[in-house]
Amino acid sequence: MNRFRVLTLVVSVVLLIGVLLIGSGNTTALQPDTSVVATDDLTWIDLGQVLPDGTAINAITSTPGGQIVGGSAVSPVMLFGYDIAAGANRQKATTFAVGVLMPRDSSAVYVGTLAIGAQGHLWAYTPSTDSLVDLGQINAEYAQGLTIGRDGKVYVAACCNGAFSVYDPATASWDYNGQIVAGQRRLSALATAADGMIYGTTSRIWTTPAGGAVLYKYDPATDVDTILHTISPGLRESWNLLYNPLDQRLYGSVSYQMVPRLFVYDPQQPALGIQDLGAVGTTSGDLLPGEMAIAPDGKVYVKASGSLYRFDPARPGDGLVFMSAGVPGRMAFGADGYLYRMLDRRLLRSAGPLSPPASSIFGHVRDQNGAGLADVNVCTQTGVCATTDGNGAGRGHSRRDSSALWH
Repeated sequence: MNRFRVLTLVVSVVLLIGVLLIGSGNTTALQPDTSVVATDDLTWIDLGQVLPDGTAINAITSTPGGQIVGGSAVSPVMLFGYDIAAGANRQKATTFAVGVLMPRDSSAVYVGTLAIGAQGHLWAYTPSTDSLVDLGQINAEYAQGLTIGRDGKVYVAACCNGAFSVYDPATASWDYNGQIVAGQRRLSALATAADGMIYGTTSRIWTTPAGGAVLYKYDPATDVDTILHTISPGLRESWNLLYNPLDQRLYGSVSYQMVPRLFVYDPQQPALGIQDLGAVGTTSGDLLPGEMAIAPDGKVYVKASGSLYRFDPARPGDGLVFMSAGVPGRMAFGADGYLYRMLDRRLLRSAGPLSPPASSIFGHVRDQNGAGLADVNVCTQTGVCATTDGNGAGRGHSRRDSSALWH
């Protein structure tokens, strides 16, 4: 039996159980395991169990305000919000299975649901206030990709009818576009790039036409979609697509009945097409949603079959660098620069920050004669700006420090 048909039976049962469990959230201080979990080159701190036994955590994300948020797809269906600073965890029972999560703002997340044989929904969840608000139907069963556009609207990619829907928080209204990518009924990941376009991937499906892994873009201004490239020929799946604000490129994965691979696409140089960055491991298998993360310093972390690799865009010649084996579970970087991941229902954190919580910029601005230029506004790709001094030189800090001034 197809694995997604098995999921149909399981989720249908647990949703009924979830109805009986819904109630107000509760906040508890987690009881961390005092031991550390070593996985080759990495050491992890066990922060404690965030959801009850029996749950299967299907997605996690982080908010800029310091929350790690996750949700389950099997009984009991629940959400959790872990406050990094306080070390406290809040649980929230739901009536739906969680499909995909993404930050809404500093304290809340959007939740796309899995609803077998029924309409999926988009919700807004704020752990600190225990607020869970239904924002409406997504015009499909499974929400599998979420992104916020430059226009502030929420874009939802879905299975299994290929629906692409848009929610406008300003008017609390929906625009249902139906199937937008020809021959593809299983839309997967979504990301918004600096050019304002919405980029997405697709995956093979168990019906006819089976589709495959392609990269497409959607123009919010014209409501037109364009298939850009086949990521990998054949029956493939592409579950991850992440925008890297430091180099303004899109990083994604492709897998299914192949050794998973990492790829990059540069919207600023579309003629380069899909650029293959190498194999993630040596074993044929799946690279699932939530098995990629981009650190605040721009490094790309990706794993398959429990093996974690890192790609540094600043050092492309290094390729994919092996970091550790024995690293299962979904993962996400916290606002503190630490990498968080799930081990069953326990939340783990890297023992040290894998990405510095602050970054600095050093440089000089000179004219053609080599003289320093004062009062020149200098900005990074991440939006940190400062003005040069009288010598055209200085040092700038990211917003993670209290100052963005040159000195």
